[in-house]
Amino acid sequence: MDETELDVNFYAMFYGEQKTARFDDGEARLEEGKIILDGTICVSDLSDDFSIEEALFHGEAVDNSDHIGLKLDISAPVKATCARCTRTFEKNISLSADLKLTDAVGSTEDSDYSENSFAVLRDGLCDVSELVRTMLIVSLPMRFLCSEDCKGLCPKCGANLNEKSCGCSLREVDPRLSKLTEYLKKLENNTDEEVE
Repeated sequence: MDETELDVNFYAMFYGEQKTARFDDGEARLEEGKIILDGTICVSDLSDDFSIEEALFHGEAVDNSDHIGLKLDISAPVKATCARCTRTFEKNISLSADLKLTDAVGSTEDSDYSENSFAVLRDGLCDVSELVRTMLIVSLPMRFLCSEDCKGLCPKCGANLNEKSCGCSLREVDPRLSKLTEYLKKLENNTDEEVE
């Protein structure tokens, strides 16, 4: 599916030149001095380990004279492969962010925003789809787990240890220490006898 740009001209909307902006899967509208953004973004496969079909977003932008404050809420179903047991599972990711849209980064110093929460406007335009995609990519974990207590696969036979216990002995002795292991077994068996 093609990635579409969702350019919103925040300046035109705040200064009365435009009341609404429609795009393929959503809209931006001016309500009570705020720009309300609602829509879905098609996200192509980003990795072999997971995929996101589409992300829902809702945002509110307010004009703060030296910058535009944008609050974005994003929800996306993720289909992923567990890094331990290789089972495919679905998980919903929800995230929120407060962004500062400005003409130039560093033009204002505001302690309410972290240094990573800026987006630069070009002639009042901002590609909302790119913001949503970037927020999703940055928030995803390095590896996905079906659950925190996933036992993974047996390193010997490959059985999924979440489903059954395979009975394989995972205790392997380094061949260089085999004589020491034999000696310790003799000690256990011959507690009363003297070991040579």
